[in-house]
Amino acid sequence: MEFMNVVRMQIKPGKLEEWRAVMAENFKAAAAMGGVPGMIEIRHVQFGEDKVCVVGRWESQEAFAAARPMLVQNLDRFRHLLVPGPAGDTDPIAGKVIFSTA
Repeated sequence: MEFMNVVRMQIKPGKLEEWRAVMAENFKAAAAMGGVPGMIEIRHVQFGEDKVCVVGRWESQEAFAAARPMLVQNLDRFRHLLVPGPAGDTDPIAGKVIFSTA
């Protein structure tokens, strides 16, 4: 069953372009390894001046769980660019897809 993860984060003022560059490097490295197993797609949605929501679409919850160590490793590459919030550096949620128009 398809699975989604959504991670909300706030980028430090003036650091959005640096964050985008790190994300591009992360995905370039992943592409060089043949992609991220189980990941169908990922989207970055900017809302507001410095807030971003990363939305990932996965083949299954198991695929997402298997990728989690790599995702945390990627996060560690740009964690210094984030504004810590009440829940930490990011505000993640995840769950199975129960309806889709795709």
